[in-house]
Amino acid sequence: IQPQDSRYERGTAGGQVKNQNAKASFYDDENLKSLSADLKALGYDWELETINPDTNEYDVRLSKQGTSFSVTAASSGERELLTYLFAIYALNVRDAVIVVDEPELHLHPRWQRALFQLFEKLSEQTGNQFVLATHSPTFISPASIQFVTRVYSENQRSKILRLNQPDLPIAKHLFNLVNSQNNERIFFSDKVLLVEGISDRIFFEKALDTLGRETSSEVIEVISVGGKGLFAAYQKLLAACHVSNALVADLDYIEQVGSPTLKSLFKLNAVEIKQDVIDNIKSLDGHALVARIEEALKVGSWDDARETWEYIKSRRIAVKPELSDEEKAALKSELEALRSDGMHILSEGALEAYLPVGLKSKDLEKLILFLDDQSFWDKLPQPNRDEIETIIASLLPVHVVEHEQEVAPLDIAAPSAA
Repeated sequence: IQPQDSRYERGTAGGQVKNQNAKASFYDDENLKSLSADLKALGYDWELETINPDTNEYDVRLSKQGTSFSVTAASSGERELLTYLFAIYALNVRDAVIVVDEPELHLHPRWQRALFQLFEKLSEQTGNQFVLATHSPTFISPASIQFVTRVYSENQRSKILRLNQPDLPIAKHLFNLVNSQNNERIFFSDKVLLVEGISDRIFFEKALDTLGRETSSEVIEVISVGGKGLFAAYQKLLAACHVSNALVADLDYIEQVGSPTLKSLFKLNAVEIKQDVIDNIKSLDGHALVARIEEALKVGSWDDARETWEYIKSRRIAVKPELSDEEKAALKSELEALRSDGMHILSEGALEAYLPVGLKSKDLEKLILFLDDQSFWDKLPQPNRDEIETIIASLLPVHVVEHEQEVAPLDIAAPSAA
């Protein structure tokens, strides 16, 4: 019996060695190495767990942050990622076209971003092309936008538009447009209203809702561009996407888009620049200007410094306090011409002139409380409110506007620029 036991022990030991060799050989496969590396990048380790050796039944076991669990216990987002990973590596899918329909379904935005990054990485590693049909703005990024094809409806027919790099804004503007303001939703809109800042966005969102946006069949978004200097870049992007758009700007925007005659009506507030930019050690504009000057001195190019300076000046330009009747007439005529092109420049200066006395648009908390008042619309001062209503009416179908009125003529008596 003893020899038999010894032979059994030797056989068992030999089997264990074979199993260990087979296991090592299994994990040494190049595809599985890549799979392990990708899972590691996502924060996971994994191993194949034997459930029933007689029926060759196995399960994938994951480890994350010290916790081990079966893949069947993973969240829906985790299972979505793992499905793509294991399918591509286990089946050794290479140089193929993989069509993914609505990959965002049931996924938290964080998992959507992780999934998109995974597709980017797999595309480079495996040569596969991923075609995503999505309604999620998460998949729109500066890196992916040049590959975006927009499908939209026009006259009851589907139109397909491929974005071309030459039609898009320059790279540094594109990053700000798509990511920094969370404005990816513009790609899924029928119409976009561009405004300068967050106060303008909050106000015009509420005004649109008050005048009946929800009853319109069109998707209308209000987008804060982060300063009038980015209006042109947004317009270029929207034109490339064939998205109808309009803008609302403060009166001093005339200094950028108006005729030479009207530009002469504005003057630079040198005192404000000195106080806000030069003397104020907390000024972001001041820090940005110094950084651009330092860079210009190093590289010998003043383009960025010049652009920063123009931006600083554009925010501190005001219309002359006293206008002649002739100048008022010229300003009124040009504002109406620009309005017909979808460029709504506030004739009274800035948003504050359209709010009740004492309410400052920069005080977001008070502005939000005011807009939460069900009767806020009736509290807006006249005739300035009519101008706001005219802007909203130009965005909505005629039958949608609840407060119907004729287009309000501009009354320019004494513009008060901010």
